[in-house]
Amino acid sequence: MTGTWQLGSVTNSILTPRLVQTYGVLCANWIGSALSMGILILATCQLLTSNAVAGPYVPEKLLATDVQARIETPSIRQFPRVYWQIVVVALLGYGGINTFTNSAQRFLAARFYQGDQSAAGSIMGIPLTISCLFLPLFGFLLDHPRWIGNPPSILFLANVLLALVHLGLLSNLSSPILPLCLLGFALALYSAALWSGLARCVLQADRTTAHPQKTPPPTPLPDDQPAPYDSTYGTFTRPHDTDEAINADKPVSAGESGATALGYGIVASVLNTSTAVVSLLLGFVENAAGFDGLEVVFVGLALAGAVACVSLGRMW
Repeated sequence: MTGTWQLGSVTNSILTPRLVQTYGVLCANWIGSALSMGILILATCQLLTSNAVAGPYVPEKLLATDVQARIETPSIRQFPRVYWQIVVVALLGYGGINTFTNSAQRFLAARFYQGDQSAAGSIMGIPLTISCLFLPLFGFLLDHPRWIGNPPSILFLANVLLALVHLGLLSNLSSPILPLCLLGFALALYSAALWSGLARCVLQADRTTAHPQKTPPPTPLPDDQPAPYDSTYGTFTRPHDTDEAINADKPVSAGESGATALGYGIVASVLNTSTAVVSLLLGFVENAAGFDGLEVVFVGLALAGAVACVSLGRMW
C-alpha cells in the first residue's frame, strides 16, 4: 500500500510542471481537483456496494443471546515505552521526508537545471519509483530478521542514508541522480521498518483486551421451553445456550479492544502535525538562508532520527 500510492506522486511530479507550462496554473489546479473528486466518487460507490452486500442492519438487541461482550475503551496507557519511542522516530523522520518534496523541485531546478521545472519534476520521480519497487522486498526481508536485521537497525540505516543524501545535495555535485537514488532506497527502508515495527508495538498493546461478561441465564418456563417473543422483524425464540455462552470465558480476539485503531491514529496525527510544523519552520529558514539552509535542517532531522533509533534499539 505504501509503495503503491507513491506511483501517484511520481505521476504528479512529472505531469504537473508540463500541465502548468502548457495550460497554465488554473487549468492544472482544476485537473487535480477533478482527480480528487473522482476518488471521492469511487470511494462512495465502494461503500454503497459494501453495504448492499452486507444486507440490512438488524439491531443487536433483537439477536437474542445470553452473553454481552464488554469491551473496554482503549487508553494511551496501554502502549509500551517502545511504542512512544517509535512515534518520536516517525516524528523526526517524516518531518524531513514529507516536507522535502515541497522544496525539492524548486531546489533541483535552481541548482542543477537552470530553472527548468519540467526537468526537475522528471527526476523527482526517481526516488519514489525506487521506493515503490524495493519496498515490498524490504518488507519481506524484515519478516526474517536474521537476513536484514530488526526495525530499529534498519531505521538507523535509513536515517544515515537520509543524512548522506542531503549532505550530497549540499556539496558541489554535477548531477543529483546519485543522491536521489540513495533517497529512494532510504525511503523504502524507512517505510518498511517503521510500519512493521509500529505494527508489532500496537499488537503488543492490543493483547490487553477485555474478557466478555456472561449474564445469568433467564429462568426457564415450567415446561422447560424457551419463551418466544415478537418484534417487527418476526418471532424469535431465546435459546438456553448459544455459542457465545459456551465461549464466554474465552478472551476477545485481538483488535476488538480498539487499541489498534488508537495506535495508528496517534501516529497519523503525529505525522500530520510534524509535516505542518516543519513546513512552517522551513518557510522561515528558506527566507533567511535559502535552499542551503533547508538542506541543513534536513541533515539535522536525519541525525536526530538516527540518535532516536539508537534509543529505540535499546528498548527493542
